[in-house]
Amino acid sequence: MPTCISALKNPIPNKCLHDPDQGLRPTGCYYCRIKIDKSNGMVPMLALPKDRFASDCRRELVQLHTTLKQELLAASGSEKKQAALLVELRACEEAIKRIDNGYFGLCKVCGEAIELNRLKAEPTTSCCLSCESKN
Repeated sequence: MPTCISALKNPIPNKCLHDPDQGLRPTGCYYCRIKIDKSNGMVPMLALPKDRFASDCRRELVQLHTTLKQELLAASGSEKKQAALLVELRACEEAIKRIDNGYFGLCKVCGEAIELNRLKAEPTTSCCLSCESKN
């Protein structure tokens, strides 16, 4: 059985943390959601091997990082623009570190998986919508 995303908080290799006798849960672990999506004929991006998903995200973030560095050098006259670019650059560096450390896609506040659409829209995000809205 694949590793459950929620197991990344308390790593237990190749085990899902929910009770398999309770059946699949749409709001349950990553493995359950993937099984349900496959049964509906849909295979979301997270169904790709975890390493490939992280690799794709890392590649995009490295490209973004390079672009931001170039823009930062070009924006030498505008302090506001430089400050905004530095914030984005740091967020990008932190996201790359989370990928390298195996925590990309997990909320830094609650530890739950960040919604896929949120990661696609903002790959540098480190919080789920629920925790973000509390701040």
